Amino acid sequence: MKTNPSSNTGFNGLRVAAFESRRNIELAHLIEKQGGIAFVSHSMQEVLEEDNRPSIDLANYIMTGEMDALVLMTGVGVHYLMRSVERHVDLERFLNCLTDMTTIARGPKAVAALKEYGITPTLSAASPNTWRELLATLDIHLPLNQVNIAIQEYGKPNPSLVAGLEARGAKVYPIKVYRWELPADTSPLRKNLQAIFDGGRGVLLF
Repeated sequence: MKTNPSSNTGFNGLRVAAFESRRNIELAHLIEKQGGIAFVSHSMQEVLEEDNRPSIDLANYIMTGEMDALVLMTGVGVHYLMRSVERHVDLERFLNCLTDMTTIARGPKAVAALKEYGITPTLSAASPNTWRELLATLDIHLPLNQVNIAIQEYGKPNPSLVAGLEARGAKVYPIKVYRWELPADTSPLRKNLQAIFDGGRGVLLF
């Protein structure tokens, strides 16, 4: 079913499939408020890495002044990084060191997460907050030749970002603090996907 893009009637009774992994209840309410019939299913979950040695090593490098800059890719990654290191290093000292070094937030969620710990990032990438905008921001504000820069990765590595940093002369240390997995219960996701294949959804939200 096609809708009139100029219409102000919201979803107008359409069945809306949404793939939200954190705030599914709130999203369902928003869809229903706009006149849609909500079918919200978890698409993935973030799982903390069992081996937190890389995160602890990163914290020690930062506190001993061996790291020049840190890129924070996601808000959840900021929280997981703190969880990984707080039992092994003095968290207050670690946060003070982060305040004193160059921190780069990829997007608004990373900015908000850092502010929860009292840190305002030195730099933040422009919208739409992809690795391309991140590199463009660094090109303007931070010469990277011979810079030791760590990346708090999102759920999988970003080889394009690493290659871009290395091409600019940086020594890059990717740190994986969590990974993406399918939700524990995939039945709602399967039902939503089957309904899409069967033509039972009018709108998809990602």
